[in-house]
Amino acid sequence: MSDETINQAIAAIKAGDKEHAKQLLLQVLEVDEDNEDAWLAMAACVDDLGLKRECLEWALEINPHSELAKRGMRRLDRTGSAEPVPRAKKRKKKAKKRAWFRNRKS
Repeated sequence: MSDETINQAIAAIKAGDKEHAKQLLLQVLEVDEDNEDAWLAMAACVDDLGLKRECLEWALEINPHSELAKRGMRRLDRTGSAEPVPRAKKRKKKAKKRAWFRNRKS
């Protein structure tokens, strides 16, 4: 189910319906918060650069070799926006991951 739902979300992103895509991805993340593809797609859905960085960081935490996540981080770094999070704060972020997407369901 999650692959199909992610594919639907990607189609919604391409169609310009980021809100629908976000809701689909939240369903996937509710079941599997360690789904790299869902976090990568979520990064494409959010406009806030800080949230985009968090999504990419979680994707990299799941798969440190993810070229898509690395490319996204490089783009953010080039813009000079959304400062990187210091390493000590990253540990706290993992505990907040579930709350992050639950708060965005509304």
